[in-house]
Formats: sequence, structure tokens, C-alpha cells
Amino acid sequence: MDREKALRILGLPDGATPDDITKRVDVLYRKFRQMEKDENGSTFADVEAAFRLLMGITYRDEEEEKKKKHRQEHPNPILKLLKIDEEKARNAVYYYKWPVLITLLVAALLVSIVLTAVNKREPDLKVIIAGNISAADTVPLENRIKKEIPRVKEILVQNIILADDLNPQMQVAMQQKLMVELAEGKNDIYIMDEATYRDLAKSGAFIPLEDTYISLNIPKGNPEDLMLPLQLDDGKTYEPRLYGLDVTRSSMLKDAGIVTNGRIIVSIGHDSIWPENAIEFIRKLLETIP
Repeated sequence: MDREKALRILGLPDGATPDDITKRVDVLYRKFRQMEKDENGSTFADVEAAFRLLMGITYRDEEEEKKKKHRQEHPNPILKLLKIDEEKARNAVYYYKWPVLITLLVAALLVSIVLTAVNKREPDLKVIIAGNISAADTVPLENRIKKEIPRVKEILVQNIILADDLNPQMQVAMQQKLMVELAEGKNDIYIMDEATYRDLAKSGAFIPLEDTYISLNIPKGNPEDLMLPLQLDDGKTYEPRLYGLDVTRSSMLKDAGIVTNGRIIVSIGHDSIWPENAIEFIRKLLETIP
């Protein structure tokens, strides 16, 4: 699979940014919960492979590996007689046949990267909706946040679904995506079902919220059942602390189509880049609870 085919599978233009790719894949993941193939005949595996290629995640071309293995087991007799490594010869032919074209492509790519860096604004609020909780579309929530918090200019909302009714392949893909976001995503807000909150909070995924009681105007004692101790396998014992708040009845979330069968919990990521925007977002959620 090459970049052109990957973009075609995802239905994206050539200039798609990583944010565009991530948002599109979130939409397709939700679609594939209800079908095995889309209107173009692409499967969930095709979408996953396209996502991994475009995001630079290690990708294995099993068909090409089979061809390479066959060449190794049945080498070209002339090349073998001349003691020439066939793989190196193929690479050399490919490289020297198209030197000018490759140079132009690299130059175009560099120009594209520079223009993207200049024109694309980095998100000043990154939101993860995770667990057995779904959002039919992330755009309504993004638009509501921009309306309620004018200083937030660029928002990235991702829906990572972890549900029992997903097929095994999609479950693994979603779990991997969540692990990547927790490790490297620097997300500001996590909106989760209660089970996901409890699992992630114990692992140190969120910052304690006790210090935000005054700024958020939270009645003390209200969220005691959400206070949890860290469990880090380091031999230490940690006191329970508050890492999330119950926002199940928030009309902002309901209006945005974010639903689950149980409680909805909101937390601030431990590596949040915009904690002040995250706190303001939580304040807006609390204000919309009747």
C-alpha cells in the first residue's frame, strides 16, 4: 500500500494533515461497527493499514515479504553467477532510474510540511472520549466549546470506543490507539465511562483535582466515591485522591450526542499542555448540570 491508496481508502485529499487523518479514522471506526465493508469495498483492516502508513507507524507489507522470501529461495541464476545481491540490485535500479523525480518529490514534500507548519494552528484543547461511550459526531462538541470558551481557537476531539460488541480486531486497534494517546498524546481532557476512569486513574493518567475545588466551585464531599489511590507497582502506598468528576447530566454533552449507559466522568490528562483551558471546559460542563 502506498500513500495515494491510503488516502483513497480514507477518502482524504493529498494535503491531509495528521489531525485530518485522525478525525477521519475516528468516523470510519464508528461506521465499521455496523458493517464489514464500505461502499468502496474497503474493510476495517484496510482502514487500519492506511492509518498506520499515513501516521508513520511501522507497517508490514506481507505480500511484498512473500515475494522477497521467494526471491531469496529462488535467486536469479545470472545474478547468482555474478555474485550480485538481487535485493541490492533492485534497490540500485530503482534509485538511479528516478533520481530527478525523487528529488522533486522530496522538495515538494518539504514545501508541503513547511506550509502546513506555518498555516496549521496547533490545538489549544485536546479531548479524548474513551471507553464504552460514543459520540455520533465530534463536530457539535467542538463547535460548542468554541462558543463557550472563545479563547480556545483550535480543538481536537477523538472518540476511542472500548466496547464488548466490537469485533476483536477493532478492539485491539482501539486499545492500541488509547495507549498511544496516553503515552504521547498530551491530551487535556478525558471524557469516559466510570469503569474506564477507574482503570486509568489508578495508573496515574490524570492530575488530582482537589486543588481546583475553589476555581470549579465543587461542593466538598460530592465526588468522594471517585477518589482513588494510585497503584503503580513501585512498592509505595498512595492516599486516595480525586481525579475525575461526574458530568453525566451535563446538557452540553447530551446536546453533543455523547451518551453511555452509566456515569460519564471527566478528567484532566497528566501531561496536559493547556490545563487552564481544561479547567475552564470542566467549569462549563458543571454549569450545564441542572
